[in-house]
Amino acid sequence: TIVFNAFGSGGSDQVRRVYRVSAGGGDAVILTEGQDAFQPSWSPDGTMIAYAASVGEGNRSDIYVMDADGSNKRQLTTHPQTDLNPKWTPDGLHIYFGTRRNGSWDIGMVPVEGGEVRVVNRTPMDVFGQLLSPDGSMFYFSAQPTDNQLVTVKVGHLLQAGD
Repeated sequence: TIVFNAFGSGGSDQVRRVYRVSAGGGDAVILTEGQDAFQPSWSPDGTMIAYAASVGEGNRSDIYVMDADGSNKRQLTTHPQTDLNPKWTPDGLHIYFGTRRNGSWDIGMVPVEGGEVRVVNRTPMDVFGQLLSPDGSMFYFSAQPTDNQLVTVKVGHLLQAGD
């Protein structure tokens, strides 16, 4: 099964939705009707999907999770600035995400069951397109103003930086 986001099919519909479709083909199922949702990410066990969704005015967004069938939606972050790009930890217990809480794109972490958000890496650079290695040991992201260089950070360093 594949999850993806796309704009609605209506002519003036500018709301992104998260969809689910069988890898073998078939009709796509909308999972986030009525919500501008994007950047879906499967949990390691395939039972949940994390995603970002626009909130309020402007470009602000927060991190949400839902069951794989689109039920049980829960908002994990609430902040006056933007939270984007959710990535699951390999154990499925936390989600890393990009956040603008400190004026630049830092890396945050939140428990999947909800709770306190931790900023685990502060950087003067704008962080984009972060990826977590499959084993959870390395975090990769491109950053500016370093001409979009690829930057790697060991996850252990992330956790220490948030202390």
